[in-house]
Amino acid sequence: MAGAAETGTGSWMYANDARLVSRFLGATMVVLGLGLLLTVAYGPDVNDTVDVFLGTGVFLLLFSVMLFLPRIRNRGAMSYSLLIGRGMDDVEAAVLGAVQEAGRSASVEAVPARLRTPPRDVFVEGVPWRFSLRNAPYREQRGDATRWTEVVQAGLENEEDEVARELRERVLSRLATPVASNA
Repeated sequence: MAGAAETGTGSWMYANDARLVSRFLGATMVVLGLGLLLTVAYGPDVNDTVDVFLGTGVFLLLFSVMLFLPRIRNRGAMSYSLLIGRGMDDVEAAVLGAVQEAGRSASVEAVPARLRTPPRDVFVEGVPWRFSLRNAPYREQRGDATRWTEVVQAGLENEEDEVARELRERVLSRLATPVASNA
């Protein structure tokens, strides 16, 4: 556990955004349906209650569309993410090393963005998914020189993809080793 604290490694976090958006949209449909059912059943006598149901339903609809659809567009329906207390160059070298260790080749492309350090995508030969590397400045504390990077395995089509799981484990093991300092 000391190695995890020193390097800021944790574990891969799974997110199924398609499942989340479907649940939010399902809840939206139930709330909107209840509002419409109350309108039809009781008429104008329950206007305040109907307004609450319809307003809540519209809020849930807009919330799910604005939150999840851009995330699904960027990450795909399923993804794994990892926050690491290292700079993006170190993380990129670890990801490329893990890919080469697995006997595959990879290419790195910078994603066009208006950021000081643009995100990078690591495309692995022969698989439909990619590793996306992004700075995570929201993790940095004042006075702490640690740079944080978020690694996202995006574009997965199947949770049980053995190649994806193996590469996640290889990347995590490479990132768990302490960085050699130049002191």
